[in-house]
Amino acid sequence: MLELKSLKKYFPVGRTLLRAVDDVSLTIGNDDILGVVGESGCGKSTLGRLALRLIEPTAGSVVFKGIELTRLPRRKLSLARQRMQMVFQNPFASFNPKLRLIASLIEVCRYYDMDTATAHTKIRRLIAEFGLSEDTLPRYPQELSGGQLQRFAIARALLSDPEILIADEPVSALDVSVQAQLLNLFALLRANRRCEGRNLSMLFISHDMSVIEYLCDRVAVMYLGKLVELAPSDVLFRDTAHPYTQALIAAAPRLGRSRAAAVALRGEVANPGAGNAVGCVFAPRCPHAVRQCRAEVPTLREIGARHAVACHAL
Repeated sequence: MLELKSLKKYFPVGRTLLRAVDDVSLTIGNDDILGVVGESGCGKSTLGRLALRLIEPTAGSVVFKGIELTRLPRRKLSLARQRMQMVFQNPFASFNPKLRLIASLIEVCRYYDMDTATAHTKIRRLIAEFGLSEDTLPRYPQELSGGQLQRFAIARALLSDPEILIADEPVSALDVSVQAQLLNLFALLRANRRCEGRNLSMLFISHDMSVIEYLCDRVAVMYLGKLVELAPSDVLFRDTAHPYTQALIAAAPRLGRSRAAAVALRGEVANPGAGNAVGCVFAPRCPHAVRQCRAEVPTLREIGARHAVACHAL
């Protein structure tokens, strides 16, 4: 469905380059939910924007169903994006505050050449599917709660019947109870599309390991622009390999786990804009780092079935 090949995105910062995404390769299959997880600043949101070519990559390519998006002219790119949509973290920033919600949704339908009757039918079907009342359609975004507006954001993304949905931390700004409702909604969306004989793949970006474990089929762990571990969700949480992934899982609140199980990371975070830095980016904080880690960049290699890790010690 979607293939990211050796993607790089470097931002100029003074006289150096900040390596936000540094040589990341991933694939998302049909009806697959791939979770991308890591601390704030690791490059996961930049990766999501690169996948839709909302920002241009420094190097690498994005291939959607055999079409290389990085080489498409703008008009053809717009047609491809009809089948690829994004849900942003902050719904209040992604809606025009001067437009009523119905106007914002109709605007999307018109962009994709949908007639008025079809647009209204689809909008009402989607908001009913998401448990929203039609009474909310004439309201302005600021009149709704964050959870309600995020449901509208998801409905807006689905108006074009996309085949892949990129969700950039869509529940991180919401209360825990609302998070649970939206996560169940994402799972229900895929189940409903299966019943209709269609696929809905997702790239789900989050910093919360509990959310990733609940929803995703596979997990990609990023640290300072690098991919450090990739595995099916059940394998990753059962046989965690990379020290950074172990620390992320240990830091996630979970009933029944003692304080002794926590993994404390020490040292300083490496500078992603440090010019031609060598070695593993996690080495300054890794409890198992040796001389090789500070001199040589580890490559992502398989240590088991569909389980790959970038670590010299494994």
